[in-house]
Amino acid sequence: MKNTYLHNFWYRSLFFILLLSIFSFDCQKTPYPLIENPIKGDFRKASPPEHIFLNKRITFRKYQLRDAYVYEKEIRQVPWSQLRKGLSLIEEINKNSARWGVLQNYKNRNGYSPRAIKAVIDSIRSQDRLGNNRNQAIPLYAQIKDKRPQYYGLDGAIIAIKNKTKTHTLIYSKTLKDSFYTPSKFVKAFADSCIIKQAIFINRKQQTQVSLERASSRHWDVISLTPCSTGIDSLPYYFPTPLGAFAIQEKKYKMFYLINGTKDEIAGFCPYASRFSGGAHIHGMATVYPNEKIVEYSKTLGTSPRSHMCVRNATSHAKFIYKWAKTMQSVVFVIE
Repeated sequence: MKNTYLHNFWYRSLFFILLLSIFSFDCQKTPYPLIENPIKGDFRKASPPEHIFLNKRITFRKYQLRDAYVYEKEIRQVPWSQLRKGLSLIEEINKNSARWGVLQNYKNRNGYSPRAIKAVIDSIRSQDRLGNNRNQAIPLYAQIKDKRPQYYGLDGAIIAIKNKTKTHTLIYSKTLKDSFYTPSKFVKAFADSCIIKQAIFINRKQQTQVSLERASSRHWDVISLTPCSTGIDSLPYYFPTPLGAFAIQEKKYKMFYLINGTKDEIAGFCPYASRFSGGAHIHGMATVYPNEKIVEYSKTLGTSPRSHMCVRNATSHAKFIYKWAKTMQSVVFVIE
Protein backbone atom coordinates (compact mmCIF):
# COMPACT_ATOMS: atom_id res chain seq x y z
CA MET A 1 0.00 0.00 0.00
CA LYS A 2 2.81 2.34 0.91
CA ASN A 3 4.67 1.61 -2.36
CA THR A 4 1.52 2.32 -4.38
CA TYR A 5 1.07 5.65 -2.63
CA LEU A 6 4.68 6.67 -3.31
CA HIS A 7 4.35 5.54 -6.91
CA ASN A 8 1.25 7.71 -7.41
CA PHE A 9 2.89 10.63 -5.60
CA TRP A 10 5.86 10.68 -7.99
CA TYR A 11 3.58 10.46 -11.04
CA ARG A 12 1.48 13.37 -9.75
CA SER A 13 4.66 15.41 -9.09
CA LEU A 14 6.04 14.78 -12.56
CA PHE A 15 2.70 15.73 -14.12
CA PHE A 16 2.57 18.97 -12.11
CA ILE A 17 6.15 19.90 -13.11
CA LEU A 18 5.30 19.23 -16.76
CA LEU A 19 2.28 21.54 -16.57
CA LEU A 20 4.38 24.29 -14.99
CA SER A 21 7.06 24.03 -17.67
CA ILE A 22 4.47 24.23 -20.46
CA PHE A 23 2.81 27.25 -18.85
CA SER A 24 6.15 29.01 -18.29
CA PHE A 25 7.24 28.41 -21.87
CA ASP A 26 3.97 29.79 -23.21
CA CYS A 27 4.19 32.93 -21.06
CA GLN A 28 7.70 33.70 -22.30
CA LYS A 29 6.74 33.73 -25.96
CA THR A 30 7.24 37.10 -27.62
CA PRO A 31 4.03 38.29 -29.27
CA TYR A 32 6.03 39.60 -32.24
CA PRO A 33 9.10 37.38 -32.47
CA LEU A 34 11.89 38.21 -34.82
CA ILE A 35 14.29 36.72 -35.86
CA GLU A 36 16.62 35.26 -38.41
CA ASN A 37 19.80 34.90 -36.38
CA PRO A 38 19.37 35.27 -32.61
CA ILE A 39 22.64 36.07 -30.84
CA LYS A 40 23.24 34.68 -27.39
CA GLY A 41 25.02 36.57 -24.65
CA ASP A 42 24.47 38.90 -21.71
CA PHE A 43 24.90 42.41 -23.11
CA ARG A 44 24.56 43.94 -19.66
CA LYS A 45 27.97 42.73 -18.51
CA ALA A 46 31.39 43.70 -19.78
CA SER A 47 34.85 42.57 -18.72
CA PRO A 48 35.62 43.52 -15.09
CA PRO A 49 37.11 47.05 -14.98
CA GLU A 50 39.86 45.84 -12.63
CA HIS A 51 41.16 43.72 -15.51
CA ILE A 52 41.94 46.85 -17.53
CA PHE A 53 45.54 48.01 -17.24
CA LEU A 54 46.55 51.63 -17.91
CA ASN A 55 49.95 53.02 -18.81
CA LYS A 56 50.95 56.64 -19.41
CA ARG A 57 52.60 57.16 -22.78
CA ILE A 58 51.86 60.79 -23.56
CA THR A 59 52.40 61.59 -27.23
CA PHE A 60 50.63 64.99 -27.26
CA ARG A 61 52.30 67.03 -24.50
CA LYS A 62 51.06 70.52 -25.29
CA TYR A 63 48.53 71.81 -22.72
CA GLN A 64 48.99 68.59 -20.73
CA LEU A 65 47.10 68.47 -17.43
CA ARG A 66 48.05 66.66 -14.26
CA ASP A 67 45.99 63.70 -13.02
CA ALA A 68 44.76 65.96 -10.22
CA TYR A 69 44.82 69.74 -9.92
CA VAL A 70 42.96 72.61 -8.27
CA TYR A 71 40.64 74.92 -10.20
CA GLU A 72 38.92 77.72 -8.28
CA LYS A 73 39.27 75.86 -4.96
CA GLU A 74 37.87 72.70 -6.56
CA ILE A 75 39.99 69.56 -6.83
CA ARG A 76 39.68 68.08 -10.29
CA GLN A 77 40.92 64.53 -10.67
CA VAL A 78 40.79 62.04 -13.53
CA PRO A 79 38.19 59.35 -12.60
CA TRP A 80 40.33 56.38 -13.66
CA SER A 81 37.73 53.86 -12.43
CA GLN A 82 35.15 55.38 -14.80
CA LEU A 83 37.60 55.19 -17.67
CA ARG A 84 38.28 51.53 -16.94
CA LYS A 85 34.55 50.79 -17.08
CA GLY A 86 34.32 52.38 -20.53
CA LEU A 87 37.39 50.53 -21.77
CA SER A 88 35.94 47.24 -20.51
CA LEU A 89 32.95 47.87 -22.79
CA ILE A 90 35.30 48.28 -25.75
CA GLU A 91 37.04 45.02 -24.86
CA GLU A 92 33.61 43.36 -24.87
CA ILE A 93 32.82 44.84 -28.30
CA ASN A 94 36.16 43.64 -29.68
CA LYS A 95 35.29 40.03 -28.84
CA ASN A 96 32.51 40.04 -31.44
CA SER A 97 32.19 43.43 -33.10
CA ALA A 98 29.48 42.34 -35.58
CA ARG A 99 26.93 42.02 -32.75
CA TRP A 100 27.45 45.67 -31.81
CA GLY A 101 26.55 48.77 -33.75
CA VAL A 102 25.68 52.45 -33.86
CA LEU A 103 22.34 54.28 -34.04
CA GLN A 104 22.29 56.74 -36.94
CA ASN A 105 19.99 59.59 -37.98
CA TYR A 106 22.19 62.60 -38.69
CA LYS A 107 20.08 65.51 -39.96
CA ASN A 108 17.08 63.13 -39.92
CA ARG A 109 18.42 61.38 -43.03
CA ASN A 110 16.63 58.16 -42.05
CA GLY A 111 13.37 59.93 -41.25
CA TYR A 112 11.86 62.07 -38.52
CA SER A 113 11.04 60.01 -35.44
CA PRO A 114 7.37 59.70 -34.40
CA ARG A 115 6.47 61.54 -31.20
CA ALA A 116 7.47 59.55 -28.12
CA ILE A 117 5.05 58.41 -25.42
CA LYS A 118 4.74 61.09 -22.72
CA ALA A 119 6.85 63.47 -24.79
CA VAL A 120 7.60 66.90 -23.35
CA ILE A 121 6.91 69.59 -25.94
CA ASP A 122 7.38 73.35 -25.72
CA SER A 123 7.89 76.20 -28.15
CA ILE A 124 11.59 75.34 -28.60
CA ARG A 125 11.95 71.56 -28.71
CA SER A 126 10.32 68.16 -28.29
CA GLN A 127 11.89 65.67 -25.86
CA ASP A 128 11.19 62.24 -24.43
CA ARG A 129 10.83 61.57 -20.69
CA LEU A 130 14.61 61.42 -20.32
CA GLY A 131 15.26 64.76 -21.99
CA ASN A 132 16.49 63.35 -25.32
CA ASN A 133 15.57 65.56 -28.27
CA ARG A 134 13.33 64.36 -31.08
CA ASN A 135 15.42 66.05 -33.75
CA GLN A 136 17.93 63.57 -35.29
CA ALA A 137 16.59 60.88 -32.92
CA ILE A 138 16.13 57.14 -33.41
CA PRO A 139 12.70 55.79 -32.33
CA LEU A 140 12.95 53.05 -29.68
CA TYR A 141 9.83 50.86 -29.43
CA ALA A 142 8.79 48.40 -26.72
CA GLN A 143 7.14 46.19 -29.39
CA ILE A 144 7.29 46.15 -33.18
CA LYS A 145 3.54 46.80 -33.44
CA ASP A 146 3.78 50.06 -31.43
CA LYS A 147 3.03 53.28 -33.29
CA ARG A 148 4.86 55.56 -30.87
CA PRO A 149 8.33 54.99 -29.38
CA GLN A 150 9.07 54.80 -25.68
CA TYR A 151 12.22 56.90 -26.02
CA TYR A 152 14.45 58.69 -28.51
CA GLY A 153 17.82 57.07 -29.14
CA LEU A 154 20.80 59.36 -29.77
CA ASP A 155 22.57 59.50 -33.10
CA GLY A 156 25.97 57.83 -32.80
CA ALA A 157 25.07 55.88 -29.64
CA ILE A 158 26.66 52.44 -29.36
CA ILE A 159 24.22 49.57 -28.88
CA ALA A 160 24.24 45.77 -28.80
CA ILE A 161 22.46 44.02 -31.67
CA LYS A 162 20.44 41.13 -30.28
CA ASN A 163 18.35 40.16 -33.32
CA LYS A 164 17.78 41.52 -36.80
CA THR A 165 15.47 41.25 -39.81
CA LYS A 166 15.21 43.31 -42.97
CA THR A 167 12.70 45.64 -41.34
CA HIS A 168 13.47 45.74 -37.60
CA THR A 169 16.36 45.26 -35.20
CA LEU A 170 16.15 44.31 -31.52
CA ILE A 171 18.83 46.26 -29.68
CA TYR A 172 20.08 46.51 -26.11
CA SER A 173 20.97 49.94 -24.75
CA LYS A 174 23.46 49.94 -21.89
CA THR A 175 22.48 53.55 -21.14
CA LEU A 176 18.78 52.71 -20.75
CA LYS A 177 19.52 49.19 -19.47
CA ASP A 178 16.76 47.71 -21.59
CA SER A 179 15.97 46.20 -25.00
CA PHE A 180 14.03 47.98 -27.75
CA TYR A 181 12.94 47.51 -31.34
CA THR A 182 13.87 50.05 -33.99
CA PRO A 183 13.62 50.04 -37.79
CA SER A 184 16.79 48.48 -39.20
CA LYS A 185 17.57 51.55 -41.31
CA PHE A 186 18.59 53.35 -38.10
CA VAL A 187 21.24 50.73 -37.17
CA LYS A 188 24.73 50.36 -38.58
CA ALA A 189 26.73 47.38 -37.33
CA PHE A 190 30.46 47.51 -36.77
CA ALA A 191 32.53 45.63 -39.34
CA ASP A 192 32.91 41.94 -38.53
CA SER A 193 36.69 42.22 -38.10
CA CYS A 194 36.64 45.64 -36.40
CA ILE A 195 39.00 46.11 -33.45
CA ILE A 196 38.47 49.39 -31.62
CA LYS A 197 41.82 50.79 -30.53
CA GLN A 198 41.03 54.42 -29.78
CA ALA A 199 38.98 55.88 -26.93
CA ILE A 200 38.29 59.47 -25.93
CA PHE A 201 36.76 60.39 -22.57
CA ILE A 202 35.18 63.83 -22.24
CA ASN A 203 34.31 64.93 -18.72
CA ARG A 204 31.49 67.49 -18.69
CA LYS A 205 31.88 68.25 -15.01
CA GLN A 206 35.64 68.81 -15.04
CA GLN A 207 36.01 70.06 -18.65
CA THR A 208 38.84 67.65 -19.37
CA GLN A 209 39.55 65.18 -22.15
CA VAL A 210 41.59 61.96 -21.97
CA SER A 211 42.62 60.05 -25.09
CA LEU A 212 43.75 56.42 -24.90
CA GLU A 213 45.13 53.91 -27.38
CA ARG A 214 44.86 50.13 -27.09
CA ALA A 215 48.32 48.56 -26.82
CA SER A 216 47.05 44.98 -26.55
CA SER A 217 44.11 43.10 -25.09
CA ARG A 218 43.03 44.87 -21.84
CA HIS A 219 46.13 47.12 -21.95
CA TRP A 220 45.64 50.81 -22.80
CA ASP A 221 48.03 53.76 -23.08
CA VAL A 222 47.06 57.28 -22.03
CA ILE A 223 48.35 59.44 -24.89
CA SER A 224 46.87 62.88 -24.04
CA LEU A 225 45.20 64.62 -21.12
CA THR A 226 44.01 68.09 -22.08
CA PRO A 227 41.46 70.81 -21.26
CA CYS A 228 38.27 71.18 -23.32
CA SER A 229 34.95 73.04 -23.35
CA THR A 230 31.62 71.20 -23.67
CA GLY A 231 28.13 72.41 -24.54
CA ILE A 232 26.21 74.70 -22.24
CA ASP A 233 22.51 74.23 -21.55
CA SER A 234 21.14 77.59 -22.62
CA LEU A 235 18.22 77.47 -25.04
CA PRO A 236 17.41 78.09 -27.78
CA TYR A 237 20.86 77.99 -29.39
CA TYR A 238 23.04 76.14 -26.87
CA PHE A 239 22.70 72.50 -25.81
CA PRO A 240 24.67 70.31 -23.36
CA THR A 241 26.97 67.75 -24.92
CA PRO A 242 25.03 64.44 -24.70
CA LEU A 243 26.16 61.82 -22.20
CA GLY A 244 26.91 58.28 -23.33
CA ALA A 245 29.17 56.17 -25.54
CA PHE A 246 29.37 57.15 -29.20
CA ALA A 247 31.32 56.24 -32.32
CA ILE A 248 33.17 58.83 -34.37
CA GLN A 249 31.15 58.73 -37.57
CA GLU A 250 32.73 61.28 -39.89
CA LYS A 251 35.35 64.02 -40.13
CA LYS A 252 35.35 67.50 -41.59
CA TYR A 253 38.45 69.55 -42.27
CA LYS A 254 36.28 72.63 -41.74
CA MET A 255 32.96 72.53 -39.92
CA PHE A 256 30.98 75.63 -40.91
CA TYR A 257 28.51 77.00 -38.38
CA LEU A 258 25.65 79.47 -38.70
CA ILE A 259 24.78 82.76 -37.05
CA ASN A 260 22.35 82.06 -34.21
CA GLY A 261 18.74 82.12 -35.39
CA THR A 262 19.53 81.86 -39.12
CA LYS A 263 19.25 78.94 -41.53
CA ASP A 264 21.95 79.76 -44.08
CA GLU A 265 24.12 82.63 -42.81
CA ILE A 266 27.57 81.24 -42.07
CA ALA A 267 29.27 82.79 -39.05
CA GLY A 268 32.61 81.03 -39.44
CA PHE A 269 34.20 77.60 -39.16
CA CYS A 270 35.82 75.22 -36.69
CA PRO A 271 38.84 73.25 -38.00
CA TYR A 272 39.56 69.53 -37.66
CA ALA A 273 36.07 68.40 -36.65
CA SER A 274 35.32 64.78 -35.70
CA ARG A 275 31.55 64.16 -35.44
CA PHE A 276 30.24 61.67 -32.86
CA SER A 277 26.56 62.47 -32.16
CA GLY A 278 24.12 64.57 -34.17
CA GLY A 279 25.76 67.96 -34.55
CA ALA A 280 28.25 67.31 -31.73
CA HIS A 281 31.88 67.37 -32.90
CA ILE A 282 35.30 67.44 -31.30
CA HIS A 283 36.92 70.41 -33.04
CA GLY A 284 39.46 73.22 -32.83
CA MET A 285 38.86 76.84 -31.85
CA ALA A 286 36.32 78.76 -33.92
CA THR A 287 37.34 81.21 -36.61
CA VAL A 288 34.77 83.99 -36.94
CA TYR A 289 34.33 85.64 -40.33
CA PRO A 290 35.59 87.94 -41.80
CA ASN A 291 38.73 86.70 -40.08
CA GLU A 292 40.23 83.66 -41.87
CA LYS A 293 43.12 82.99 -39.50
CA ILE A 294 43.18 79.73 -37.51
CA VAL A 295 42.88 80.31 -33.75
CA GLU A 296 45.02 77.97 -31.64
CA TYR A 297 43.89 78.32 -28.03
CA SER A 298 41.60 80.06 -25.54
CA LYS A 299 42.05 80.53 -21.81
CA THR A 300 38.42 79.47 -21.38
CA LEU A 301 39.31 75.85 -22.23
CA GLY A 302 39.06 73.63 -19.16
CA THR A 303 36.99 76.13 -17.15
CA SER A 304 33.24 75.76 -17.74
CA PRO A 305 30.82 74.68 -20.53
CA ARG A 306 30.72 77.30 -23.31
CA SER A 307 29.99 75.72 -26.68
CA HIS A 308 26.74 75.19 -28.62
CA MET A 309 26.97 71.40 -28.09
CA CYS A 310 30.38 70.47 -29.45
CA VAL A 311 33.61 69.79 -27.59
CA ARG A 312 36.17 72.54 -28.14
CA ASN A 313 39.86 71.62 -28.13
CA ALA A 314 43.01 73.58 -28.71
CA THR A 315 43.27 73.49 -32.50
CA SER A 316 46.56 71.56 -32.52
CA HIS A 317 44.98 68.89 -30.31
CA ALA A 318 41.84 68.76 -32.46
CA LYS A 319 44.15 68.16 -35.44
CA PHE A 320 45.87 65.39 -33.48
CA ILE A 321 42.50 63.71 -32.81
CA TYR A 322 41.40 64.29 -36.42
CA LYS A 323 44.43 62.41 -37.77
CA TRP A 324 44.60 59.74 -35.06
CA ALA A 325 40.99 58.62 -34.46
CA LYS A 326 39.57 56.28 -37.11
CA THR A 327 35.98 56.60 -38.30
CA MET A 328 33.70 53.83 -36.94
CA GLN A 329 36.69 52.43 -35.05
CA SER A 330 36.97 55.01 -32.26
CA VAL A 331 34.68 55.54 -29.27
CA VAL A 332 33.85 58.82 -27.53
CA PHE A 333 32.62 58.57 -23.94
CA VAL A 334 30.94 61.65 -22.51
CA ILE A 335 30.87 61.37 -18.72
CA GLU A 336 30.48 63.56 -15.66
